[in-house]
Amino acid sequence: MNIGIDIDDTINDLTSILVKYASEYNKATKIEHVIQPHEWEFEKAFGWDESNIKEFLEKHFHKAYIDAKPKEHSVEIIKKLKEEGNQIIIITARSDEEVKNAHYYSEEWLKKHDIPYDKLISNSYDKARKCIENNVDLFIDDRITHCENVYENAKIPVYLFDSEYNKNHENTNFKRVFSWLEVYNEIQKL
Repeated sequence: MNIGIDIDDTINDLTSILVKYASEYNKATKIEHVIQPHEWEFEKAFGWDESNIKEFLEKHFHKAYIDAKPKEHSVEIIKKLKEEGNQIIIITARSDEEVKNAHYYSEEWLKKHDIPYDKLISNSYDKARKCIENNVDLFIDDRITHCENVYENAKIPVYLFDSEYNKNHENTNFKRVFSWLEVYNEIQKL
């Protein structure tokens, strides 16, 4: 089976480290805003305007890419899936628009945490197209828009990884998963 997997808040816990760095940034720049980790957009989550977003992305976002920790059991489950003969295709929207050399930081993070994969695709905002091009049989992501796009256009099973910012979204077209152990158990049922 070819399994397409997102990185941020799917394999790793980017939100936690991002909230940490955003809080430090807000304190340093005297932005008084109650952090809203359940919000996806930086404006709503951190109280930033365009100049704050640009400055944060240029000076701080790469640190979050580096320092994010893998979600519990993600490394062992991905290794197990790979050992069982599955192809692991990492499909991330990480782009040079957010962080210069985003692909490099992604490779280094995967290497640092010993996460096996067959292919890494970055700068992917149309994940359905990447799933189709790479014959992906199953897709796992935390972002609603990516999951909907893949389900509707690639016509493959999709697992939505539960997160603070997608908790209130109901969609019966894909399976919401809460842990990598659950991901593995669901894959075994396919």
